[in-house]
Amino acid sequence: MIADRNGNIWLATKDGVNTFFIKNSQFYRIYQNPTTQISNNRIRSLKEDIQGNIWIGTFNGLNKYSYYSHTISSYYYYQNKDFLRENTINAIEIDKNNTKWIGTKNGLKTFDGKQIVDFSNQSINAINTQINALQIDKITYFGVVRSEKDFIKYL
Repeated sequence: MIADRNGNIWLATKDGVNTFFIKNSQFYRIYQNPTTQISNNRIRSLKEDIQGNIWIGTFNGLNKYSYYSHTISSYYYYQNKDFLRENTINAIEIDKNNTKWIGTKNGLKTFDGKQIVDFSNQSINAINTQINALQIDKITYFGVVRSEKDFIKYL
């Protein structure tokens, strides 16, 4: 669950995203169907970026809900083989440069809006394993949670 900059509430569910828009007191549901084009209904993570877009991580790819145009863009492996190379998105964090840090079941990726950097192939200790949560603090450290007992901090 997240609250965006306008106070709207976004709930991740196993059946899509449920949103309550404060301004008009209406509920809106984003789910997989021919008109919304979200890549999967099973939602794993939600995060708002600097421009107010909501990034949605699912069991089948990454999606961006454009708050102002009310459109969805989907990014997933079967659609674009050079993009993620992994469809299960467990965690999303966004840094001060609006770079998306993406935790997947097979490692850590970043997306700046144009290209993906895959840290799974890097020689960073333990980064090529499942990433379940990410956290960025004010000086752009990020932490990687691989399990309940395992937290790694990187700069």
